[in-house]
Amino acid sequence: MNYRYGLKKIMLMVVLAGSAAVCAATGLVAVPGQPQAHEFSLPALDGSRHALSDFRGDYVLVNFWAGWCSPCIRELPSMQRTYTAMKGRNFEIIAIHVGPETADMLALLKRFEISFPVLVDAELALSSWDVKGLPASFLLDPEGRVIYKATGPIEWDEPAQRELLQQLLDG
Repeated sequence: MNYRYGLKKIMLMVVLAGSAAVCAATGLVAVPGQPQAHEFSLPALDGSRHALSDFRGDYVLVNFWAGWCSPCIRELPSMQRTYTAMKGRNFEIIAIHVGPETADMLALLKRFEISFPVLVDAELALSSWDVKGLPASFLLDPEGRVIYKATGPIEWDEPAQRELLQQLLDG
């Protein structure tokens, strides 16, 4: 039984890593029709709970990631730099860890000095989001509509991404 579970987990990791590598070159893609993002309420690492609706009025980058996902880990520092640069504007980042909290995940967050909210989807309850691989990012407008999405790592502080965010925030 454990052998099968382990094999399935390894196969899932290979598929997700492959999909992240393929999609990484495409970056952010505009979402036609700008659908409303699915509401959630998840625990944060400090024990509090956050709902997506708590962030209405801001542009929100919702990022799904996992501590075992190397592309996810590579993306974290650029997300933190972007979060720091955009502080005080109507912009928020919410990182949702896919799976239970682990000591390795906590160590990563500490090492990268992550200060944006990190929520934990231990039960993988957010299946209504269109996550096709990790990392997966969704940029929401202040009304909670999905306006851009990406599968694969993004360097959030590169000029193209920073310019897009600046244009949105400057309206």
